[in-house]
Amino acid sequence: MDYLFAVLLFAISSSVIRGPNNIMLMTSGLNFGVRKSQPLLAGICQGFAQLFTWYPGLHLIIKCVSTLYLLYLAQLA
Repeated sequence: MDYLFAVLLFAISSSVIRGPNNIMLMTSGLNFGVRKSQPLLAGICQGFAQLFTWYPGLHLIIKCVSTLYLLYLAQLA
């Protein structure tokens, strides 16, 4: 059951957050365990929420860029 919770936590974090934050969470989970890594995950999520609060137009920009990137990938397939 503990492994299922760890995999679920990593799946949520990796689907929301990209890049070095995933590596930090994975390393923290391996070194300190899932329970002690939860504050790190909460801090990362809170930081991104604050970023979107400061720059509300950023969400639209990210959606447009991601849509264009997906269309580009679809063209390659």
